[in-house]
Amino acid sequence: MTAPRQRGAALLAAMLTVTLVAAFAAAALWQQWRAVEVESAERTRVQPGWLLLGALDWSRLILVEDGRGSSADHLAEPWAVPLEEARLSTFLAADKNVAQFDDAIVHTTNAAAGYPWSVVRNSWGGPQLALPQSEDPGPRLPVAGWLTRDAAQRLFAKAGLDFDKLAAEADHRGFRPVDLKASASITLDSKIAHGSADNVLGLIRGSEHPDQAVVFSAHWDHLGEDASLKGDKIFNGAIDNGTGIAALLEIAKAFKAQKPAPKRSVVFAAVTLEESGLLGSLYYTRHPVFPIDKTVADINMDAMDVIGPTRNLQIIGSGQSQLEDMLKAALKKQGRFAIPDQTPENGFYFRSDHFSFAKAGVPALMTQTGDDMVDGGTAAGRKALDDYTDHRYHTPLDNFDPKWDFSGVAEDAQALYEVGRELAGSNEWPEWYKDSEFRARREKMMDAK
Repeated sequence: MTAPRQRGAALLAAMLTVTLVAAFAAAALWQQWRAVEVESAERTRVQPGWLLLGALDWSRLILVEDGRGSSADHLAEPWAVPLEEARLSTFLAADKNVAQFDDAIVHTTNAAAGYPWSVVRNSWGGPQLALPQSEDPGPRLPVAGWLTRDAAQRLFAKAGLDFDKLAAEADHRGFRPVDLKASASITLDSKIAHGSADNVLGLIRGSEHPDQAVVFSAHWDHLGEDASLKGDKIFNGAIDNGTGIAALLEIAKAFKAQKPAPKRSVVFAAVTLEESGLLGSLYYTRHPVFPIDKTVADINMDAMDVIGPTRNLQIIGSGQSQLEDMLKAALKKQGRFAIPDQTPENGFYFRSDHFSFAKAGVPALMTQTGDDMVDGGTAAGRKALDDYTDHRYHTPLDNFDPKWDFSGVAEDAQALYEVGRELAGSNEWPEWYKDSEFRARREKMMDAK
């Protein structure tokens, strides 16, 4: 990570071409495999335009209205969507004597959801995975699904309600849930299978405080293969998240070569089943290699867009912890700067593996590629970032391109390495900011030590 930019870029490109396990072996890292038991529930589509899912922790019909709703696909905790703050909820009620269609999410616009309808179809159109209840005892809904805006408008109209009017009203504090006097008759043919997937962990033991750990994380999984597609059927996930894994390996290699060695231990966690609801990272935080109160921080890397060098780097969920101050200092050394989350309404802080650590109380940092390109400025940057989301994200088109310019990803990875190196070489414990919803859990945990 301390080598020149082009060398780092070449290494990142090379890492994309090797298998995960082989790359860890080549880096001479200690390996540990953690099995994650999963349940696979294959659901049939039972009504046109409705994508029915199982095992999602939703309890309301959430109206995701233009650019305002938090439509995070992995929401599972009260702080993920504080409904009064989100200002856009209503209930779907059914006859008490009839099984309830517990949940549906309305995809209104690409901007509101953070991705197009094709992502909904590709991500939730097949088997859905969940940890067994012994690991994740939260409530399980009988049925959950998505509706297009047109379908929601038709449904509400048949119930004598105006979807657009209610969605606008839900944008204001004080909005009260409105019963949707409608019921659905649903038949599900489900096949339940039990299997396992692996978290791959690398470790460099600390020289002075081996019992304390800084965690770097990135998910290695994607959506697999869809046999129903014509042509390319494989979701390779080169950006999401081959880039994050490549950065994880490159940072691990830098720590291995670092002189002096880090005082604290450093864990490199390539976690599984992020695309199925952060299951691998959730499992890790419930079975940590180092106790959570000995875990200093998590630095997560997910979908590092390969658009070339940028003058800035975006902090996802900005305003959470002192890790952001450390990142700003690292960027300043590069002659760059940090910008706050540009689309907080999309809830990206709740949609990748750092969220599992945050829920457990561990300060967690997540960044996204900056939008101010050295060559082209913000106009070119936004166009490049939006092009990936609109045309390749969660599709078989997310493939490696030999024309990619990795220099920007290398700079971003370097900045994250600098944050981790400072943490691993000191006795400091970064704190959540005063207003962070995760602060109380950390304080309670540390006070009990």
